[in-house]
Amino acid sequence: MYEALGSENIDALLMPDPPPPAPVDPAQENGAALMGAPATAFPEQEHMTHIEAHLTLLESPVAMMNPATVPSLVSHIFQHISLEAQKIADQQMPEQQAMPPGANGMMPPQMQEGGPVPPGMPPGGPPPPPNPEKEALKAQIELQLMETIMPALEEILTPPDDGVVQLKAQELQIREQENQDDKEIAEKKLALDKAKLKQKDQSEEEKLKSQEDIAVLKLKMEEEKIGSQEDTAALKASVERERIAKDKKENKKDG
Repeated sequence: MYEALGSENIDALLMPDPPPPAPVDPAQENGAALMGAPATAFPEQEHMTHIEAHLTLLESPVAMMNPATVPSLVSHIFQHISLEAQKIADQQMPEQQAMPPGANGMMPPQMQEGGPVPPGMPPGGPPPPPNPEKEALKAQIELQLMETIMPALEEILTPPDDGVVQLKAQELQIREQENQDDKEIAEKKLALDKAKLKQKDQSEEEKLKSQEDIAVLKLKMEEEKIGSQEDTAALKASVERERIAKDKKENKKDG
């Protein structure tokens, strides 16, 4: 198209492809994050050192004042975690060198002497087959790294306590204490009511017993009174009989 337009220096008109990202130190990654530029982690980096540097930036007010910096750095930290887990998994379970394709380890004729590479196959040979055991090991290592790093990250990202949370906690504590006091008061009142009821029952029982004792005493006194009256009547009858006998005896003498 450019030749049809009469342009001779076509290479000068075409925009060159941007260079691929290259590994940089953690300070440059922090600076890029503050400017809103994405950061890329690379396998050969010291990932734990990078993570410490990024956490240090997140702790500063500079990062907190830039809302876009925090999620960018957190995402970048996760990249380092993944690559660190991959590095440890490779050390613990190294890949076996795959035999190049072809009989007796020879490259196919079309791949020898700079021949064309079949579609989907990298220039250095086929990629290693998936290793589920290594993937499971990597996931376990990632979990261990997350358990180590996340507490510090959560502490940094947790907003500072402005006193409201503390006041709410105190209010809940006071309310809980009031509920406990009300419960104790209700229990003591119930115990007191039971004691009063028991005392009332005892008083009623004692009163009833006293009334029974009085009734028994009255009955006994009445019996004694009746017995005394019977004795008096018997005595009177005896005296009357003696008087009558005496009168009869005197009348006989006079006659």
